[in-house]
Amino acid sequence: MTIIGLIRHGGMWLLAAAGVARFEFERALSHHDRRGRGGDAGRAVYWARRAVAHGSAEARRLLAAFHSVGYGVEKNAVEAARLYQEGANAGDAASHFSLALCYRDGAGVERSLERTFEHWLQAAEGGHVEAQAAVAQCLFTGQGTEADLEMAAGWARLALKNDAADAAELVARIEAALRREYHSAKAV
Repeated sequence: MTIIGLIRHGGMWLLAAAGVARFEFERALSHHDRRGRGGDAGRAVYWARRAVAHGSAEARRLLAAFHSVGYGVEKNAVEAARLYQEGANAGDAASHFSLALCYRDGAGVERSLERTFEHWLQAAEGGHVEAQAAVAQCLFTGQGTEADLEMAAGWARLALKNDAADAAELVARIEAALRREYHSAKAV
């Protein structure tokens, strides 16, 4: 029977049991209590760990999130940050984004706005839309990096193009600042 045939006949659990990371991750999600319906946290963690062992970046982020809130495991911000760092080291944009949040909040790592910006930039360059808006905001305010309105505008426009939340407002604020800067330079 083919993989598709197994799935159609309820064989997702067989593929997960056989060590197929994608299906192990799906099992972790199926046990995760996302809607208050009494999920099985222990089983979710079990399947997430198996999927991580088989190379699933999504499962690594899920397991890190479990550690950050204490779902099925003891709450451990250091372990969550370590897992996000592993993902970031592997080039996973979403892990860079989550690790940036750890640095911003000092969750499991020493608080550092510079490291926050670095990881947001890595995530943004990897196509993470929320990170694109965060990079624009940092460049606009100079938080964690040197302020640069032109670069901020470019990242904000990209975030807007990619439908990031609140990107239109951010573009408007940055462009207003650019106009003020232009008019003050012209007046001199």
